[in-house]
This record gives sequence, structure tokens and C-alpha cells, in this order.
Amino acid sequence: MAQTTTGMYLRTLQILHLALVGGQAMFLLLAAGLVLSGKSPRAFVLPADTGHILVLVMYLLAFGALAAGNRLFNRKVTALQQQPAGEGKYSSYRAATIIRYALLEAPSLIGIVLFMLTGDYVLLGVPLLVIAVFVWLRPSRKAIIRDLKPA
Repeated sequence: MAQTTTGMYLRTLQILHLALVGGQAMFLLLAAGLVLSGKSPRAFVLPADTGHILVLVMYLLAFGALAAGNRLFNRKVTALQQQPAGEGKYSSYRAATIIRYALLEAPSLIGIVLFMLTGDYVLLGVPLLVIAVFVWLRPSRKAIIRDLKPA
């Protein structure tokens, strides 16, 4: 069995990251195209006061997911810092990263679906914010070294 190198783990994380960011961006563009063309399945129209509450809930959900994802990631990474380098350490790091990404991606997808259902452009702020955070969290060799070095 061939041993997996650190570079291979980094490349795997970068491909996963690109797929998640690209998927969100394509879904967002598809939803925007449907809404702009009038072919979106607008299931309901929100009353003015309800729309503001929904937007607030979406932003709170996004920030809560970001905080929870970072907390879980940091807790897992802190435990990994004491382990010796090896496949187990990198696999656990990848698992922690996937959990962080999944928690962050959920509000984005919910925001896009709600945008498609309501046509409310204010709801696009959440997916755009999440995609920006995803870009900021792009895995790199420096980030992995920083995260996994002993405190």
C-alpha cells in the first residue's frame, strides 16, 4: 500500500474545497437565473414584516454555524496537535475540516432555496457571505502547518 503524502492530503482538501465553493456558486447562479427569468417556483410571498425576520434568522443561522464550525474545528485540531505526524493525524484533520465546511455550507444552501421560493434578493447576502468565508478558509500548506503545530 502506497503511503499518502502531506501534499496529497493538501490536494485532496483543496479539491474538496473547490467542489463545495463551486457547487454553492453554481447553485446561486442557477437560482438567480431562474428568479430573473421568472421561471422560479415562487412558493410564497412574504409579508413585509415577516421578510425582515426571515433575513435576520438567516444571518443568525449563518453566524451561528460559522461559530459552531470554528469551535468544533479548533477543539479537534487542539487534540490533534499532540499526535505525531502520520495518516491518522491528517485523516482526522480532513474530517474536522469537512465538518467545518458542512456546518458553514448549510446556511448558504438554505438561503439560496429561500431566495428561489420568495424572490427576495436580500436573502442572497447570506450565500454571498458564506462563499466569501469559504474562499477565506481555503486550505493551504501554511494553514495546515499553523493548525497542526504543537502549541
